[in-house]
Amino acid sequence: MNKLFLIVKHEFKQISKTKMFIIMTFLGPILFAAFAIIPGYIAVKAMDTEKDSYISIYCEDLDLISYIEDELKNDDINVLVAKNIDQGKESTLNKKSKGFAVIPSNVNEPGTVKYYSETGTDFQYSEQIMDAVNDYVYKMKLGKLGLSKTDSQWLTEGYELKSFKISENGNVDDSDYMSVMIITMAISILIMMIVLTYGITASRSVISEKTSKTIEILLSSVDSNTIMLGKVFGASIAGFIQFTVWFLIASLFIKLGLPLIDADITVVAISAPQFILIFAMFIATFFIYIFIYVSFGAGAENEQALGQIQIPMQLMLMLPMILNTSLIQNPNSPITVALSYIPFTSAIVMSTRLLINSPGLLMVLLSLAIQLITLVGAIIFSGKIFSISILRKGKTLNMIELFKLFFKK
Repeated sequence: MNKLFLIVKHEFKQISKTKMFIIMTFLGPILFAAFAIIPGYIAVKAMDTEKDSYISIYCEDLDLISYIEDELKNDDINVLVAKNIDQGKESTLNKKSKGFAVIPSNVNEPGTVKYYSETGTDFQYSEQIMDAVNDYVYKMKLGKLGLSKTDSQWLTEGYELKSFKISENGNVDDSDYMSVMIITMAISILIMMIVLTYGITASRSVISEKTSKTIEILLSSVDSNTIMLGKVFGASIAGFIQFTVWFLIASLFIKLGLPLIDADITVVAISAPQFILIFAMFIATFFIYIFIYVSFGAGAENEQALGQIQIPMQLMLMLPMILNTSLIQNPNSPITVALSYIPFTSAIVMSTRLLINSPGLLMVLLSLAIQLITLVGAIIFSGKIFSISILRKGKTLNMIELFKLFFKK
């Protein structure tokens, strides 16, 4: 036990004393937000129009122009009336207006509104104009049928849709789709980052000591299983410390940072049971991957070969990220349910299902039980592969060869 402790201590020091570990521990959440949350937030904000912005319009129907002006004022958009098409285009090129719209004057006939801008992609402005034009045309056509403006307004008024999530016990949650998307994406990326980072770190440590002959010195005093466990636990302690720091920084940002930047984001509440289950699945997945990665390190001859062996496992972990939107929209689809019971993807998929539409405690516990059984299998598999391959020289073993080696008597 004392020797195991010394190996764990050595492995932890080797990881924690690096500049990258220190930098990522405290700057990791910032980089994480930069790559995961901020792009989504910016994309949403990009669809908003700028305050006191200008749009040029050319139209011979003055009543239509007046109606558009009144509608766009509600969104702080001002209208510049162009005398001709060339003047409207010039105002856009001279940056006096965000864009220029040419609107047909005859509302009784089908027509096309032409919108010009420097990018052609500022849909937030073109859609505002189209909404105002179509609303005006609709009301004018209703007026032709003998309806007054009041009747037309009453006829065109409708309802707004607000979605709610209702659980089996009758509780109602009004969390919006974007908030759910952000929190599930954040949890998914966090799990993937921690698992991949420390799985790769542990496997590289094995290769480093294997190529430097250090492993031969260690084997003269301790058995291979002790070395393997020392590397796994050393990397795990470093990973959990980093995870804890990230979690605390994220909590402080949500509590103090979001109000300061006036972010219009509703944070999805995670209950204590949900957090415990998600964390338990994360722990199981973490150890499944890190044990397998350590065995990969023992079977590889260099880091380039190691990267090739790891590709299938990395793809398994990335699959839920690729299907994230589909998982959120269809949490009970056959594919989503299947992925929530595959131990290599279940942590991310089942966490998503827990936050979207709780699949039931028994299903969650079944998924966790499958993970734990897989973890036991991963420990046995890695122990045998590590003991056989750690001193092996020559060709790097691929996944199929590793399994053949495991089943070989």
